[in-house]
Amino acid sequence: MQYKHNMMNLPTLTQLVLVILVKKVRPSMAMLIAIGGMFSSAACQQDELRSSNDLKATEVVHVSSISSADVPSDGAADKEALLAGLDEALSDDLVESTPPPAGVLKSVAPVQLTQTQQYKYTYKLPAKVEKLDVVWMIDNSGSMVDNIRAVQSHMRSFVNWLQTVGQQQGIDVFAFLISCDSPSSSSESYADVRHCMNFDQLQHQRLFRISRAWQEKDSLNMVAILVRMATTVGDPLAQRLQPDSKKIFVVVTDEAAHLNQDSIFSSEMSRAFGQDNITFFSYSSPRPTSINLVLADGATDDDGAPDDVKNNYRQKFKDRARTWLPQAEAYFAGRASQLVGRTFFYHKMCGGEMTYSHVYEYLAKQYRGKLYSICSQNWSQHFADLKGDITSQIERVVDLDELAHKTNLKYISVNLGQRVLASSEYAITGSNPPKLTLRTSRNAAEVVITVSHDRI
Repeated sequence: MQYKHNMMNLPTLTQLVLVILVKKVRPSMAMLIAIGGMFSSAACQQDELRSSNDLKATEVVHVSSISSADVPSDGAADKEALLAGLDEALSDDLVESTPPPAGVLKSVAPVQLTQTQQYKYTYKLPAKVEKLDVVWMIDNSGSMVDNIRAVQSHMRSFVNWLQTVGQQQGIDVFAFLISCDSPSSSSESYADVRHCMNFDQLQHQRLFRISRAWQEKDSLNMVAILVRMATTVGDPLAQRLQPDSKKIFVVVTDEAAHLNQDSIFSSEMSRAFGQDNITFFSYSSPRPTSINLVLADGATDDDGAPDDVKNNYRQKFKDRARTWLPQAEAYFAGRASQLVGRTFFYHKMCGGEMTYSHVYEYLAKQYRGKLYSICSQNWSQHFADLKGDITSQIERVVDLDELAHKTNLKYISVNLGQRVLASSEYAITGSNPPKLTLRTSRNAAEVVITVSHDRI
């Protein structure tokens, strides 16, 4: 078929063909090619002056969507109609040029890549404390008057704090106070009521007050008395202690303890409650740091004990004294005759003579507690220290060893079970390694921590 030379402008036809060929690739590319063809229009118009014989068959372009019958004969009208047909033919493919909805990636600009990547770390959690009993036992001897008054003045606020912690952590808590009662109790036989607590001022729904009066010599047996009260069926303390609870014992005394008290406590308490469920704190006289000592008469648990039992106590005392006071060996050697019948000695401190006992220090170490110096009369600080130590006993803490020395470390989330914890429900402290402390009543076997840091 022969085309009239003025049927259409060849550059315009070229634009049409190129645009249609690339429209399936990308509309924006088609537009660029069309514009490029328009810029070449002037040069191509010079070729139109050539003879029609110069046209070769290979230069005739066939477009499947447009036939020769659809092309008007008028030159200007030809172009308008042809371009109109082109717009209609491409209308379906131009939808892509509509701006994408919000949140959909529109373009990507090249950025500098970093080595940071997100990771998830899963840690097994320690068992959650569900029940907690805190048992206070106060020495009622005459030298304890000031300390008794101090403990009483702080006891109510301590129990309030304990109740609040229990609510936050989801722990059923109770406090117990073992002491002689005030004069309002006619059942008390203790002569000097100044040494007793005023139970009427200590009423609290989470505090059990157990009256127990003793004489001076009973102060040496406080640990044994405590063991008996906690483990004897029918005793007021044993009846009220929660089954399967974590038990914290706090003894307040300025006296020593007989040398067998630690073995009694360890054997009986561990058997009854399990060693891992017991913590022992003591407000008592600290370890002496000098040899400024005064020998004093001592007694065994049973004044009628055989001589071999008494001698065993004395030897046990001397052996232990050598471990916590290096000068004790020479001291004992020079006073061998004076040690007969004596099982402890006083250490001059705190403005008076107070007795140091290895028993309380040993129990505090053995049962993950602490010995506080009763020499200090700053009981506000004493109670603050105790609260901190009790908190450490009941909070779930995890060492994040795998995150130590990680660079560009950033914490993203902490998940307990299926729940993302709020920032108030946990704390992450330290760095080598960091420590995660949970402060929530929620429970789970594992915790998942999502972080970002430099790639491993």
